[in-house]
Amino acid sequence: MDLNGARVWRERDSIDLLIEVPGGKSDGLVIAFEIKIDAVERENQLSDYALRLRQRYPEGKWKHVWCFLTPDGRDGSTDKGTDDNTCFKSDWRSLSFDVLVTAIQAALDRSGLQGEAIGLFEHYVTMMKRHDILTDAANAELENAVQTIWAKHKEALDYLIQHRPNPLNDVLIEMDLRGGPISEISSEFVNMPLVPDATMARYRRFSFLGMKDGCPALFEGDQKWISSGAQVVFQIWPEKDEIVASFVVGPEGDNVSFRNALIECMNAKAPKQLKPIKSARHYWRTSLLKWDDLLDTDDKLNALDQKIKGYLSEHCHTVVEAIEWVRQNPSSE
Repeated sequence: MDLNGARVWRERDSIDLLIEVPGGKSDGLVIAFEIKIDAVERENQLSDYALRLRQRYPEGKWKHVWCFLTPDGRDGSTDKGTDDNTCFKSDWRSLSFDVLVTAIQAALDRSGLQGEAIGLFEHYVTMMKRHDILTDAANAELENAVQTIWAKHKEALDYLIQHRPNPLNDVLIEMDLRGGPISEISSEFVNMPLVPDATMARYRRFSFLGMKDGCPALFEGDQKWISSGAQVVFQIWPEKDEIVASFVVGPEGDNVSFRNALIECMNAKAPKQLKPIKSARHYWRTSLLKWDDLLDTDDKLNALDQKIKGYLSEHCHTVVEAIEWVRQNPSSE
């Protein structure tokens, strides 16, 4: 196949690695890798991914190669199909790092390719071997690859590390500088809009400060977590290659009974029941925007606004209803 148009995606649809090769006159090819080293599979994980892949890359237009990549090449345990029998255990091929890296190394040896990219691959192999993820694939000559690469390219590598781009954080900074729209967006759905409360490290937190006079217990939470003491906030933050949002009930503060009643009420409205433990509780945690979503987007800030609007339209009124219910039923505390 002609690979000039190939695109490599990280964490697209939550899949670790996705290689998309558009077809010309023939079908395209999509190669997916789900990688597990120390983590375990969640329930129906591979089946869910298979459904997502089939929806985005339908058969008849795309050929599928999906690999479950692990140190020992074990079979996936969550690719058991679905009720409509659209995916089967054979969807995911088991593959070990040893087999994969050995095949790549053999292809490189046949090609005779030279250059910095080859050195970086050798550095990767050395690292994987040192972490006992690779056994047979690494060459003994690669033991000094890290030192060799840094000795030759230290200045360039230092510069790359220092100036690593962070486009998602840039969009959030632009959102901070512009101000306003979160309040405007939330006011479309609730009478008491969200307003900026605190920006701490990478977290942006918005609370219902307008409710403070009518519901002082709402702001009797952990002031070390947020200086206003807000018991529940709308939070946005960058995580890996995406911007994530959730409504968060903060850690225990002064008014524990109000917090517990709020969690109980939100549990009744949320799909997952969360115990009122002392640490923060996240509700409706959602990936708003991934970097690959922004590749062909000129107005990135507007794209973020639209995602926030969709999220708040679905959940904001639910949180306000929970707060109001606890406020009007103080005995529930």
